[in-house]
Amino acid sequence: MIETKRLTLREFTLDDREEVFRLSQEEGIKRWLNNQTYANEEKAATVLSNLIEQYRLRDSEVFVLAIDLKHPKKLIGHIGYSTYDDEYEIGFAIADEHKRKGYAKEAIKAFTEFSFMEHGVSLIAVVEKDNKASIHTVKSCGYKKVKEFQNKIIFESELK
Repeated sequence: MIETKRLTLREFTLDDREEVFRLSQEEGIKRWLNNQTYANEEKAATVLSNLIEQYRLRDSEVFVLAIDLKHPKKLIGHIGYSTYDDEYEIGFAIADEHKRKGYAKEAIKAFTEFSFMEHGVSLIAVVEKDNKASIHTVKSCGYKKVKEFQNKIIFESELK
């Protein structure tokens, strides 16, 4: 578990399936993370089961945590990493109603440091060129642009 001033980053449980399904139906997820849109709660539960299984594997290629608001306690998104070629890519999402409040920035900074210090993983961010909000967010978290190709920009964490 990772604590910040306003957030708790924690392992998912199967009890999160209803909220994960609801979040998967939001416009932001459908537009930028369409592979994380689930047909029903059962599909969300299957995905959660897979994520939960990864917590036991120390050298997992996928590690994803829930993002909870502390007050009021509420699941508002997720953050994690997965392999991208021979690197680890950070991925994150915040519920539409909680965007533009600095939660993504707070979570990214904490998770980037956690990944490096606890897992020995230096992260990159792969962002679509049209996703101006995510570009701004990763830059504000200290990620530096290293490459552009097709419709994507790759940023690298300052922690190496």
